[in-house]
Amino acid sequence: YQAGYQLVSNLWQLAIVFGTVSSAFISQSWQSGDILSVHRIVIRNAKAALSIMAAGVAFLLFYVKEVTLLWLGEGSFVGYSILLVFCIMLTLQTQRGTLVISSRATEDENYAYINLVSGFLNVLFTAILIGPLGLLGVSLGTLFAQLLTNSWYGVYRPMKRLKIRFSFYVRQVLGTWAIVFFSCFVCLWIAKDVMQRMEVSDVTSLVVSALICALILLMTTWQRTLEDSERYAVKKKALSIAGWA
Repeated sequence: YQAGYQLVSNLWQLAIVFGTVSSAFISQSWQSGDILSVHRIVIRNAKAALSIMAAGVAFLLFYVKEVTLLWLGEGSFVGYSILLVFCIMLTLQTQRGTLVISSRATEDENYAYINLVSGFLNVLFTAILIGPLGLLGVSLGTLFAQLLTNSWYGVYRPMKRLKIRFSFYVRQVLGTWAIVFFSCFVCLWIAKDVMQRMEVSDVTSLVVSALICALILLMTTWQRTLEDSERYAVKKKALSIAGWA
């Protein structure tokens, strides 16, 4: 159980770094009244964080059993149902964390009460569900508690505070997440089937599939997350490195 959670948690920790690195810039733009810059930074960060989660979750849904067996050996895989709960829960937590930290950069600290309610519901749901469902009940208890509290409030409150239109957020951020996730999912489905027919080893299959997800992530980030000035800077840096090499 802990190993399964740790795999998804490591992915979440990577995503949240990209989603929350611009608090100082958000605060500066907010203080100066530049709401458009606030929107630009927050949307870009949310796209980056959720894109990482989308690619990583798609990979884990296909290969988490192989990764766990290579890491810990036989009998260590917790099961796909629990893993799916972890993936949903930490994807929502990535979204919530990115938006809440952005909102808190504008001196918005109204989240303590909802966190207390979430903690209480977590204990309550876990106590109810652990008997009939075991470890799945533990994970579902946490997910249900989050869905009823932080998962929606941690999106609603920051968007209201930062004046981000919901339709714009859905189109830009959730649209990007969907493109990355379903692109990775379909490509991995095809690639894994082909490699199984070719009797490719598990390690090779893992490496090839990870590269496919990384490529899709990079392409989508280049097209939908980076702005023209940022793409230009990346190109300039790449040419500089190539010339130096």
